[in-house]
Amino acid sequence: MTYTFSQSMEDYLEIILRLSHQQEKVRVTDIAEKLDVAKASVSQAINNLASLNLVRQEKYGPVILTDKGRRIAYRVKVKHNILREFLIHILKVPYDIAEKDACLMEHVVSHHTVTGIVNFLEANRSFHNLDLDFQEVKIVLATKYLNELKPGMKGKILKIEATGNLRRRILEMGMTTGDEVIVKGVAPMGDPIEIIVKDYKLSLRKNEASSIAVEVI
Repeated sequence: MTYTFSQSMEDYLEIILRLSHQQEKVRVTDIAEKLDVAKASVSQAINNLASLNLVRQEKYGPVILTDKGRRIAYRVKVKHNILREFLIHILKVPYDIAEKDACLMEHVVSHHTVTGIVNFLEANRSFHNLDLDFQEVKIVLATKYLNELKPGMKGKILKIEATGNLRRRILEMGMTTGDEVIVKGVAPMGDPIEIIVKDYKLSLRKNEASSIAVEVI
C-alpha cells in the first residue's frame, strides 16, 4: 500500500495548527484536552510526528509545527472548510452535521474530487457567500509529498526539504526543483517507492520521498 500520512496524524496536525492560532504555546496537555485522549497517547503521537519531521518539541516544551507539518495541516484545514461549506451552502446540510461529516470526509476524499468541488463553487458564486481565493486553494490542494502519490500519479518537484546527508543523496540522484516524476510502484509496506524522473528509474526510501514536495499534475 502507498505510505501516506494517516488520519490520526492529520488530526493531530490540524489540532496543533488550530491551537497555535488561539494561543502562544501548544502543549501536550492542550492537545490531549482538545482530542479527549490521554496525555501518554499524545506524547507517543508527537514522537511519531517528530520522527517524520512534522513537529518539533524540546523535552517538556511546547509542540511546534515544522514547515512541512504546517503545510500538511493547512491542506487538511482547507479541505475541511471546502467540504463543510459545500455541504452547508449547496446541499443545505445543517451546520453541526456538515461539520462532523467534513471531519470524516477530509481524510478519504480524493484531491480530484475536492478540486472538482472547488471548481463548482468558483463557477457558481451566486449560490454561496464564500470569500475564498480559489486559485490559492487549488495550489494548496495540489501540493503533496512524493510518498503520498499513488502508482500512476505524476508530480512536479516544488521543493526538496531534506537537509544534510539525506538532501545530498537526493540531489546526487539527479532530482531537482521543476523535474516531473511519475510513481511507477510502491512496495507493500510503502518502502521503497519506484519512480521515473528524466527518463530513468529511481528507488526512494519513504523518508526520502516524504521530504520532496510536489505539485500533482
